[in-house]
Amino acid sequence: MSAPAELLAHRLAAAEAALDAAAGDRSLCDLSRAGAPGGVKELEGRLAALLEVRRATRREPTRPLTAVVEEVRPEWQHQLVVAEERQGPVWVAYRRGGVGELAALAADLDAGPSPV
Repeated sequence: MSAPAELLAHRLAAAEAALDAAAGDRSLCDLSRAGAPGGVKELEGRLAALLEVRRATRREPTRPLTAVVEEVRPEWQHQLVVAEERQGPVWVAYRRGGVGELAALAADLDAGPSPV
């Protein structure tokens, strides 16, 4: 497995673990209706954005991960603007989480592999 693929797998596992820890055994829909305590919607957005990147890499496995992230990011950024203008705070938090996660992933990819 390449370093970018390992990085994506690591970030996915971390995002899923964070969401599981925050949500516990409660459904995300119930948490959303309750105001999504603890930033659950932001955590859900992080995971959703990473899952979108993973789906895109599976469709085009030879495409560099940096290119996939740079293709996905603008749509998430656009949807954050839409959420801020027309949707409530739950959608803003969801999109903000995804935008932040994609920015962090892009930064990690730009930094390259960490020294051993």
